Amino acid sequence: MYSVFNSLLKTTSKDDINELEETQEKLNKKMPLDVKFNKDYLWQIYYSDIEDKYFMMVPINETECEALFFLLKQQLSGKNRKIYVPICHLGYSDKFLMEQEIKDIENALWLFTGNWAAIYEVYDKSDNMTLVIRGKTKIFENVTSDYKIELKTKEEAREFYNLVQALFLLQTHYPKNYNFKVKVLETGEIQFAQNDISIDAEHMLDFIQEQYSNNILDITKLREEQINLNNKLKNLKKLEVKKQEEFLEKERKIATFLQCKKSFFGKLKYFLVYKKSKPDINLEETKEKIEEPTIKYFEKTKTKKIYSMQELMERTKELEKETTTTNSLKLDIDGIQRKLDMLTNKIKNVDFYTVDSFGCKKCKTSLECLSYYDLKDILETEIIEDKFEYQHIIVDEGQDFGRERADDSKILELFYDYGENPVDDKKNTSFFIFYDKNQLVNSKKLPTYIQNVDSKLTLYKNCRNTKNIAATAYSLIELKPVLYDKAYALGGLASGEHGIGLSKQKYLLKASKPENIALMKRVKAAFDEKNILNAGISYNV
Repeated sequence: MYSVFNSLLKTTSKDDINELEETQEKLNKKMPLDVKFNKDYLWQIYYSDIEDKYFMMVPINETECEALFFLLKQQLSGKNRKIYVPICHLGYSDKFLMEQEIKDIENALWLFTGNWAAIYEVYDKSDNMTLVIRGKTKIFENVTSDYKIELKTKEEAREFYNLVQALFLLQTHYPKNYNFKVKVLETGEIQFAQNDISIDAEHMLDFIQEQYSNNILDITKLREEQINLNNKLKNLKKLEVKKQEEFLEKERKIATFLQCKKSFFGKLKYFLVYKKSKPDINLEETKEKIEEPTIKYFEKTKTKKIYSMQELMERTKELEKETTTTNSLKLDIDGIQRKLDMLTNKIKNVDFYTVDSFGCKKCKTSLECLSYYDLKDILETEIIEDKFEYQHIIVDEGQDFGRERADDSKILELFYDYGENPVDDKKNTSFFIFYDKNQLVNSKKLPTYIQNVDSKLTLYKNCRNTKNIAATAYSLIELKPVLYDKAYALGGLASGEHGIGLSKQKYLLKASKPENIALMKRVKAAFDEKNILNAGISYNV
């Protein structure tokens, strides 16, 4: 055993022992912010509650034993002095706080500071204990600061525990209402604050009373607001029903207009039905009616001088419930308001015209003075200057627009270009046209924009059976060519002002002189050398 001890002594440096002595001298003069030993793993000191003694374990194969020889030197000096050493696995004494309460403090400080704190029971030379809390807290995004809290009495420890537990419960249960911040004081201690109002153990009771009173006031205001929001919501729902009815009525008007405009009696019927139609609902005027006088809310509440933490939490829970209810009502109102705005825009921005009435409105002239070329110039200017009021254009019976309206003035081509190539790329525009080539009588040919359109949808099920009507008409023409022969005999042709089209082409060829057909072919060839226009259609060219 002696040889083992002698071997340990030979491997120990005197300088290392002296360094431990210097550390002890510094600790005797002043306790630093952070008590830390170099090579703390050397201090294998334990406490036995059975023997009420401390003992040190030293592995015989250990090569660093300066802590052992430092202790032996202190004993051999004969001086009765105390030294500071770390004790391994020493539990809390429960003199100030129970071990679970200390763990509760650690959890609370982690929530507030974002770092785990170390809590020690430190004894001075007179065996007086201080509960020391040592940790770091964020003061900026990536900057931390050290803090140190010293609780020298059981009362101080209890007050601090009650403080952090109360704040911890409030913030974890009601994070929307409480978010406590931590700042480091010049003394190195920390202080809690809510909305820049400092909170400490001494004034915690005042903080609870103030928060309870504020919650009462906030709950009263929220309930008052709920009464008025419910009234507004009720009125908005009524308005929504009226607006929906107005929109459906306008849809019916459009449908009836499109159906009736095809004949004189239909137009007369439309005029009689809608001459005395109800005026549109003015949303702005209705909003004024919805904003009814504010209703005040009063509630008798029993007051006390002192409220407990439990009562504050109950009031805070009630406040959160009322806040949620109020926010829900606001969302409902916002949702209905959006629906009303959408319906208003639909009603406002959906207009229907005949091409003549639209032209008269834009040109501010009568039908007798209307020029479709002037109309096209006005529309081009509005579109370029982004003043055209419509985002989407729908044309019904496009084949009936006629030569001047559709072919020469190129109004429909302008609408097509507006829908497909808006001036503002962010503006979502579109152009739709319903076109029945079987009824192409007012124009010379299918428009180019229809022939080359990217999205061309064919309605195979025609609600008005125009295709069947056309087929029937063609069959009658085939069965009675004598009608055309009679027309030819009288100096007429198979068609009058409506042009020839595809169906009557063969009758034109039959009645025309070969030299006239040859002349038309030469004229077309002169302007269309590559035979691009109506290839294989016009006069069998």
